[in-house]
Amino acid sequence: MTEQTPWLLIDVGNTAIKWRLANAEALLDVGGSVSDVLSLCQRVEAEPWGVVGLASVASDSADAELITALTASGARVVHRATAQLNCLAKVQPRWASISVREIAREPDLADSIYGCCAEQGTEVQHILYDVSDITLLNKWQHEGIVRNLQNSVLFVLGRYSEGQTSSPEDLTPMLNAMPTRSQWMACAFGPLEHDCLIEAAHLGGNLRVGFENSLQDSDGNIWSDNSASVAVLKTKLGMK
Repeated sequence: MTEQTPWLLIDVGNTAIKWRLANAEALLDVGGSVSDVLSLCQRVEAEPWGVVGLASVASDSADAELITALTASGARVVHRATAQLNCLAKVQPRWASISVREIAREPDLADSIYGCCAEQGTEVQHILYDVSDITLLNKWQHEGIVRNLQNSVLFVLGRYSEGQTSSPEDLTPMLNAMPTRSQWMACAFGPLEHDCLIEAAHLGGNLRVGFENSLQDSDGNIWSDNSASVAVLKTKLGMK
């Protein structure tokens, strides 16, 4: 692929990215879903993209509609277990974040994916959206599909809640479902992102913060950039 044929990756499972793509055209409803799929597709088709890739772990109807429409426009679905296995084998990264929910769409590949990571020394962080994801991870660990030492997890708060919002209390059921956790991290959607992360820090977790999860502070003000959000969070945590 040459510089004259640029890639466009649309993460249709991420409200923040959809917001950046579509807000100028007023394509979002109050809940943050793309409400005018056709207009977004036309906007994509009007640009000289060499390849349009779709990435999503979403299952809600709005995202399903967008996936169907963009695929019909020639976009490639890139976040599927088969594609991830090929990417892991070719790139051989030191670390990889892997969504249990996403791999469960092609469960016959789960053993190969986690086995590939173990064989080539890729450390795995499991992305977990709710207790059902934790239950599945526990099952795969018990069955040996997820290998020993593949214990790092990321708890994602609020991704599938009404309006994609979260609160510190959302951590409790996830932590209770994994009492023997070792390395864990949290991220949170919505304006209470910082409150959730401060709670996670107090409980011994690591943190992920940024525009992928929230564009606003707790008062609804838009952050000027990622660093502004990080700086405020560091201050709240008493970090220099």
